[in-house]
Amino acid sequence: MPPDNEVEVEPAESERIDALLRELDAEDLEFLEPPTSIWKAISATVDAERDAARIARTAPGLRHSDALTVAYRIDADDYVVSMGDGWSNFARDNGAPELAELTGTQTLWSFFSSDTSRSVWQMIIERVRNSGDAMQVPLRCDAPHARRWFEMTVSPEADGHVHFHSVLVFEELREPVAFLDAFVERDSTDDEIALCTWCAQAEYEGEWCEVEDVVRRARLLERSVMPPVVHGVCSACRDELSRECSLVGADEVDD
Repeated sequence: MPPDNEVEVEPAESERIDALLRELDAEDLEFLEPPTSIWKAISATVDAERDAARIARTAPGLRHSDALTVAYRIDADDYVVSMGDGWSNFARDNGAPELAELTGTQTLWSFFSSDTSRSVWQMIIERVRNSGDAMQVPLRCDAPHARRWFEMTVSPEADGHVHFHSVLVFEELREPVAFLDAFVERDSTDDEIALCTWCAQAEYEGEWCEVEDVVRRARLLERSVMPPVVHGVCSACRDELSRECSLVGADEVDD
């Protein structure tokens, strides 16, 4: 039996159709270019299906509307004054329970251990406040069991307040990496390994590379105690973010 969407054709009828097709020459056919609107509709459908497939691969068991979001707000003096619903769970899951409940007495900069990361974020916040326009900042925030890509929107608000809203847009599962587990024991006397805040690459022996490469090269699988982790910004991401902010500043001058 043919599938439900196929029509069964008698052998004799199929042979007759084949014979007619063999008699056709190229000049018997007229090729018509579909209207531009048709191509646009096809393209939009393909894009929608691609986005749906990407969203379906977002954190297992989550619909896009339920995907992990983290939001918080700072005032004009850079104090963290409010946190969204996802903040507390995110802080606890990432080994920072002390940050789960903030009281408005800590500045954003108190969370940074890297001068480079701090300076880049200061540049972004200054750009948003001065321009009055929101800025899209893609970044990675991996978990031990997955690579995770977020999209952060940094938006200016009244009275110098700035709102940060991050949405998990894609998650790729992998074998757990103990080095990224916030709850494993660390050797404070060991050399620190820096992780880029934006691309999640790690710096090892002067080179930025994927975490899995660092695990292999530093033989971390053979260790029960991990080296300390610090967060910074790799040179490529720093240059790109600086370029983005500079372009916005140049546009403002031109206007």
